[in-house]
Amino acid sequence: FVFSLMVCVTSGFVFSLFYSEVIDAYGVLISDLAITITKFLIAALGLDPRAFYQSNFGKCTPDLFISSFNFLEHKCVGDEALVSHADTGVVTIVYNDDKEGLEVRSKQGEWVNVKPTPDSFIVNVGDSMKVWSNGRYRSAHHGVLFKGWKNRLSLPLFLNFPYEEPIYAPEELVDKDNPRHYKPYTFSELVIEVKNNKS
Repeated sequence: FVFSLMVCVTSGFVFSLFYSEVIDAYGVLISDLAITITKFLIAALGLDPRAFYQSNFGKCTPDLFISSFNFLEHKCVGDEALVSHADTGVVTIVYNDDKEGLEVRSKQGEWVNVKPTPDSFIVNVGDSMKVWSNGRYRSAHHGVLFKGWKNRLSLPLFLNFPYEEPIYAPEELVDKDNPRHYKPYTFSELVIEVKNNKS
């Protein structure tokens, strides 16, 4: 399985020249998990997961990040270490270390602390799945607050559409009771719209 690997530190994104058999094996397994979870989400809508994954998500690519929050001497406890946002991809699979700080916004608009649980992953639905499901799935708004740690490690894997791939709800998810809520987007258009809505 081919996936991209990037290293993220608080000073910005840099392409990694680092290779590790452990990271490579991890990326392959987590990519498979992201695909399996996407198929579960398709099946939960009453659609054939195998057929609809291949025809609708078959061109998606997994992007693995190694995200390290360092150089935070200027931060105070409670400051944002990662600004709140929703991911733009299909799904995100996240492994965090034992440092607290992740918060998720509930349906009622309240921020809920997510305590790290050993040997577990966090799964976020992204904006691409929200558009594709015609709003049946909601993208998860989340952020990270600084809790006084010297560093914090997170390994998110994003399942993303190609930039020029159109994203729209299939006809099976559109009817008179559930009209089309979103116009068709390419992934690049969706990324730009989300960015513009933040500014």
